[in-house]
Amino acid sequence: MALDATGARSDAATGVITAATHAAVYSTAPTGGAAGTAISGVARQPITWSSVTDGVATASVTFSGFPNNTTVAGAGLHSALTGGTYKSGGAITQRTMLTGDTLTLALSLTIS
Repeated sequence: MALDATGARSDAATGVITAATHAAVYSTAPTGGAAGTAISGVARQPITWSSVTDGVATASVTFSGFPNNTTVAGAGLHSALTGGTYKSGGAITQRTMLTGDTLTLALSLTIS
């Protein structure tokens, strides 16, 4: 008998998005389960996740306040605006931000 895991995938995704409430950008990519290097002046942003469907949730987060000529190389998920727990993250296409620039990240969580 084949089991339908749709409910379990959605439950797992709901658990992740409930814990990962804020996004951050870093000047270095996260490695080995540790966050990258925070960028001074750029605050973590709250995440408004979509409803979970078949183990998938999405969100869009915009960052501002970059110092001039700041390299952005990674992003991550955290459990709080400050402090809290780093949940997950990774490298993004490296870019140099100038004063006044904004950066919008499209987040997608898939539990399969």
